[in-house]
Amino acid sequence: MRSRERVTLALNHQEPDRIPLDLGSAESTSIAAIAYNQLKKYLGINTEKRIQVSDVFQMLADVETEIIDRLHIDVLNVPTLNLFFGSHYGKWRPWQMFDGTPILVPEDFHVVEDGRGGYLAIEDGVAVACMPKNGFYFDTIVELEGLEPTGMGRHSLGGVLPDTERARHPLMTDEELEFGQQQASLLFEETDKALMGNLHLNITEVGSFEDWFILMMTEPGYLAEYYGKQAESIIKNLELYHDAVGEHLTAVFFGQDFGTQKGEMISPQTFRDIMVPPYKTIFQWVHENTTWKVFFHCCGSIHNIIPDLANIGVDILNPVQTEAANMDPAVLKREFGDRLCFWGGGVEAQRLPFMSVGEVKEQVRERMEVFAPGGGFVFAATHNIQAGTPAENVVAAYDTAYEYGVYPITR
Repeated sequence: MRSRERVTLALNHQEPDRIPLDLGSAESTSIAAIAYNQLKKYLGINTEKRIQVSDVFQMLADVETEIIDRLHIDVLNVPTLNLFFGSHYGKWRPWQMFDGTPILVPEDFHVVEDGRGGYLAIEDGVAVACMPKNGFYFDTIVELEGLEPTGMGRHSLGGVLPDTERARHPLMTDEELEFGQQQASLLFEETDKALMGNLHLNITEVGSFEDWFILMMTEPGYLAEYYGKQAESIIKNLELYHDAVGEHLTAVFFGQDFGTQKGEMISPQTFRDIMVPPYKTIFQWVHENTTWKVFFHCCGSIHNIIPDLANIGVDILNPVQTEAANMDPAVLKREFGDRLCFWGGGVEAQRLPFMSVGEVKEQVRERMEVFAPGGGFVFAATHNIQAGTPAENVVAAYDTAYEYGVYPITR
């Protein structure tokens, strides 16, 4: 069975020949460049070739064809032209991580030393992100006009509400759309893989998390206007992108985190009052105007808002963080398995660096037995595979998923 058909059947809650596998189709289903470098060495694949990193925010590897084939991956990311921190896809220059991992970053990704052993990412002459000495990622430190930066890279409103026009995402340019059309067509015609669109068209917080939570209680009308305009701009961009790529995509990525390890950040009722309306508008447009499935990334313990996500048109839930509170795999499958496809939850990325190979294999088999029956499951780790994860554990996870994930799933 071809990968595209396999994924489509799974998303439609049917059992294909085997469980589809994903590594690298989205910004939450990938692998850190450092871990990827070790994986390549372990497998003896392209060991002399530098690792291409288009996601310079999280420093994630662009997974190569040879690794995709070796691990039997069924889904590919459709690259976008505009990347993080004002950089662009297409031309590359050598760089390296603190541990010496050799990578390629976008040619126009501007980095300077911060004077303390770390790096600053520069966009339009302003430091917009930092990677501390011996760090693994860049953290945003953008200072927006009228907003005060906070230590976590968010922004304190200082009692001033931004103009709601600032909520709008800029419209995709002809150059971006032409690039997207070329990439989607090439991957659709030259591979049999399912394709994921990652456009970074998400509903955003307003100010710092503290400001955002307060606004939900004190300024619901303001947030309704803010998110209404944001949703309008997202839909307009989706219209433009759909005109460019057509039905080549299998799914399109959206995401926003609402969970901690212990529970939701906001009450389910607040989620319904503030966040459901703009999401519902966006997802309804997707379903009425495209064949794409709605992929929604939301970390942590979110059990109490999963029914709302299903009701507003989410087809795919990711990363399925099963070790968070109230996220037991069997409960999730029993309560929501007929409405949502679980994309992730196949092995815990947080624990993966510390497990034995035997423990990895056993967890993968247990998760497949729970999530796989009746379709509605795509195997991936619960979020990106992190630096420090032994390569043998990564291989054990994917080999077990491939070998054991043949329908019907039996011990």
